[in-house]
Amino acid sequence: MIRSLIKHEFKLTLTSKKNLLFASLLGILLIIYAFVLIDHDTHPESFDPEAKQFELNEIEAQQETRRQTGNTGIGGMSGPVHNNMAYYINTHQKQMRAFENDNFRRYTVHRLDYLTTSGRTEYVGGDLFMESPIPGKDQQHLYDKTLLRLQSYLNQDHTINYSMLTENTALQQLQKLLSNSFVYIIIFIFIFISSDALTRDKHHKTLLQGFPTSWYLMLNVKSFISYAYALLLTLGLIGLGLVLISSLYGFGHLDMQIPIKVNFEMLGIEHYEMISISELLLKSSILLIIITLIFNRLNMWLSLVSRNVGIVLFVSTFFLISEIIYSSRTTRELFGIELQYFPQTYFDVGQSITFEKNFLINVDNINFQQGITVLLITLFIIEILFFLTSKWITRQKFFQT
Repeated sequence: MIRSLIKHEFKLTLTSKKNLLFASLLGILLIIYAFVLIDHDTHPESFDPEAKQFELNEIEAQQETRRQTGNTGIGGMSGPVHNNMAYYINTHQKQMRAFENDNFRRYTVHRLDYLTTSGRTEYVGGDLFMESPIPGKDQQHLYDKTLLRLQSYLNQDHTINYSMLTENTALQQLQKLLSNSFVYIIIFIFIFISSDALTRDKHHKTLLQGFPTSWYLMLNVKSFISYAYALLLTLGLIGLGLVLISSLYGFGHLDMQIPIKVNFEMLGIEHYEMISISELLLKSSILLIIITLIFNRLNMWLSLVSRNVGIVLFVSTFFLISEIIYSSRTTRELFGIELQYFPQTYFDVGQSITFEKNFLINVDNINFQQGITVLLITLFIIEILFFLTSKWITRQKFFQT
């Protein structure tokens, strides 16, 4: 009997017009992202050889004027401009030759040397993060992470390519997805798929009212099928995305290193540690499994209580994005309770694992272990509510309302 119920539920879920349209829309958005948005995304380490050559020609013309006028010494306020510009030209010409020869290991050596010695101003004090309330802090953080990231490429034996430098490889794009608001799309897939897993049964009253199995078991089967379908859809989209992006920018390497700041009171690259992309993906998967289970069970409970798919979608989606409403760079508590105790804090799974959320709001208590604890407690509470509600709202009550 259980097998028949599973087949019935999976068929309904698989052939649902709502789900098919949603999956098609996600597929189209993924293709647009892979073929259009990545290519138009600007990165601080992007390199335009034609623009750089034009800049070097202009600087060389200025250098020639300085030599002709004898203005090659040390200025009172400006310092050794001629020598500095000569170093700038020499270093970037080496970068240009390495770039043209596709020798990106040599390119990275020269780029890292320039950033370490005199290129800090490309990150700190420029136009980056100008909309941030603390632009200088964010600029220095990105600068430090860039130095460590480039050095990690040189420390490994893997072939370095331009896509790695601009973080466009498939694995790096997946890492960025898990570390920004795009991760909400993954969670929303589970919300959307399970939103009508129970309420649609009001159109199959005769079949399900007389089905010879317990009401709670039937609810769990429906929950399992909707979760399994959403999981397969998500894995399929991620797999397709990895294939598409790999065909354009390469796959990357699972042992590529990601800098994470561990001391939030001090500045400098010595206050960072490194984790691999494989570790980030593993920990992100664990958090996402728990988070998506929370929303799956929450939707089943909401369906029992409201019997309305619109209410289910609204409440779950509001819960998903609720942190956006109250979050800021200065918010560390909500209703007098520290943010580390709210499950919403860990929906940005990548930021929780890499301590970026700690950096953003100046705390040191948001991490993977704390996230596991808070999310499991949340799931346990929802499970208790779901179980008790299923005893109160029986099969007969649900279908007769």
